[in-house]
Amino acid sequence: MSTEILVPSRGPLDAVAAWGSLAAHTITGLDHLDPEAGALTRLLTGPAGPVPVTLTPRPDGIALRTPAADPAVLEDLQAQVRRWFDLDADLAPIDAHLSRSPVLAAQVAGRPGLRITRYPDPFEAVVLIVLGQQVSLAAGRLFGSRLLAAHGEGTAATPVGPLRRFPRPGALARVDPEQLRDELGLTRSRTRTVLATAALFADLPDRAPTSEELAAVPGIGPWTLACAAIRAGSDTDAFPASDAVLKRAMVAAGAGEDPAVVESWRPWRSYAAVRLWAGSGAHPA
Repeated sequence: MSTEILVPSRGPLDAVAAWGSLAAHTITGLDHLDPEAGALTRLLTGPAGPVPVTLTPRPDGIALRTPAADPAVLEDLQAQVRRWFDLDADLAPIDAHLSRSPVLAAQVAGRPGLRITRYPDPFEAVVLIVLGQQVSLAAGRLFGSRLLAAHGEGTAATPVGPLRRFPRPGALARVDPEQLRDELGLTRSRTRTVLATAALFADLPDRAPTSEELAAVPGIGPWTLACAAIRAGSDTDAFPASDAVLKRAMVAAGAGEDPAVVESWRPWRSYAAVRLWAGSGAHPA
């Protein structure tokens, strides 16, 4: 017996873009994708522990299926899904502004409802973004899968088989650096960044770190900060200008790397970045 709920979006949802982002960032053992059904299954942390959920992006929101029945648990899961898929955002003023840009006008008209697909957990987001620094998306996912295999939290049954949760900050921060380096195949500097990130989150159990706090972590630079602001936080005006995919997308659109074009997208540069990523078919962050 399962509970099925539609978590509605405020206006349309570009389900293709949401699915593309999920598929691009799947971590083996953390998520299970069913391409035929267009559904992702994973564990979310509810008020009393891990809860399996199956999510299907639709033009009007996210279809949520879970064995949970407790109203408090269901309310919490829906809140997580709304934040994850940006379902509460009013896109009308955002799209009206971006549609004035020649670079984005056609895509805004042709793809309404393109929202930010975040990560469900800020710590997971920042660590996976760090693991994806200066490597291919496939390599970043491989590092993430190795991390989950070595240090994922527990194993719980789901309708598609056992899945694990992402490591908790305190537990990961205590891992020996050389052990983690060997397990994941990272450089020493990247290993230090992962562990320092875990320590920072562990020191802030009741909130996610600010961009200023993240910037103090060795190995976290402007690209990581901007991607984290978009995918881990709620910043509507971040733009990872050094991102290779964004640069190529702007060149293809005839804008080159003109900073004035990017400035014209304020205060919605995060949505411009997401549109460029989606238009390129890549979701590197």
